[in-house]
Amino acid sequence: MIIELSVRWLTTTTVALEWTANGSVASGSYFIVQRSEFSDEGFIDITAPVSPTGALSVIDTPPNISEIGSYYYKVQLKSVADDSLLEESITKHPRQDRPKVALEIVRRNNLLLRRFVGFRGFLLTKKESGSRCPTCWDSIKERRNRSHCSECGDTGWIKGLSDPIPIFIASSSANESQAVSVLGATEEVSRALWTSNYPLVNPGDILILDNKEIYRIDTVQPVAFRETIVSQNLQTTGMSKNREYNNITLPSFDEFTALDLIHRQYGGVSTGDHTELKDVENRLGDFSIHTEGDKK
Repeated sequence: MIIELSVRWLTTTTVALEWTANGSVASGSYFIVQRSEFSDEGFIDITAPVSPTGALSVIDTPPNISEIGSYYYKVQLKSVADDSLLEESITKHPRQDRPKVALEIVRRNNLLLRRFVGFRGFLLTKKESGSRCPTCWDSIKERRNRSHCSECGDTGWIKGLSDPIPIFIASSSANESQAVSVLGATEEVSRALWTSNYPLVNPGDILILDNKEIYRIDTVQPVAFRETIVSQNLQTTGMSKNREYNNITLPSFDEFTALDLIHRQYGGVSTGDHTELKDVENRLGDFSIHTEGDKK
C-alpha cells in the first residue's frame, strides 16, 4: 500500500493537504498528519486521528509562513492497537511557490459563492482505499462479483463514500435537462454546477444540497490560471430517488465554520501592500472571477 500526498495553496496563508492510499488499508488503523520546518526532525501532529473511512484531506494554516521558506508535511498510517507505524509519505511545500494572481481569483470566487450566488451542500467523495467490501468483493479474482451493492455503493470498499465535506455550490446556468419516461414521469435531471478550488471533486462523488437534492458527479472540468486550479465546473445527474443516499445522516451546518473562515481570508496579496495589489489587478486583466476555460 502506497500513500500519495499532495499539498496546494488555498490562500496565501492556508494550504490543503489531500492524500490517497493505493490499495487496501489494514483494519484497526488510522492516519495522522504532521508538519515540520525540517525534513528529518521536529514533526508535530496537526490533526487528530483520521479514520480511513473519513475524508482524506485537511486544511492547515502554518505559523510564520512569511518568515519560513518551506514546511514539510507527513502523513502516517498507524495501528490503533499500539500506535506502531505502518506506512508514511512526506512532501515539501515551499512558500515561494504561492501563485498570488491565481489565489486572488480564488478569493473572488469564494466571495461570490459565500455571499451572493452560492448555496450550501455536502460532498461525499468516492472511496478508493480502505477495507474491501465483504458483500461484493471477490478476494480471489480481485474484483466485484455483483452490482447494486448497498453495502459499499458499488465502490468495492467498505463504506464506499467518505464522511460529508462542506462545500459551496452555484448553478452554471438556468438550464436543466430532464429525461422523461413514456409514462411522463421525470426519471433524472442533468444539472451544470460550479464550485471553488476546495474540496477537489471527482467523477463518481455524490453531492447533497441544502434542500436535500442529491446529485452524482458525472464529469469535472477544472478551471486553471497558469496551472493553478481556481474553480471547478461540474456536470451532474439527479439521484433523489436513490434510497441509499436519502438515508445518509448529514452533520449540522455549523460544520461550515471552518470553510467560512477560509472564504473570508484574503486569498491574494496583503491589503496593506497597495503596489503589489495594483500589480495583481493589472495582471488579472479581463480574467473573470468564474470562467469556462483554461487561462494560460
